[in-house]
Amino acid sequence: DKLQIQLSKHYNSNLHLNLYDINGQLIWYSKMGNDVEMQNIDVSKLASGTYILQLTDETKGLINTYKIEKSNN
Repeated sequence: DKLQIQLSKHYNSNLHLNLYDINGQLIWYSKMGNDVEMQNIDVSKLASGTYILQLTDETKGLINTYKIEKSNN
């Protein structure tokens, strides 16, 4: 029911977390300060399916993209 994101690298600027559905619609957004190492996302209300999580740095742009598979068992 929760997606936990833990950063193993310290960044010098704020980070943006964007969660998109498979159609590219933004469904969740958060900004992490450079002193935050962990973020929890409540995905309990999301339907089963594929989601895309993008992590971007305010100064450097896109850092990484992750494919998330959610199943409601």
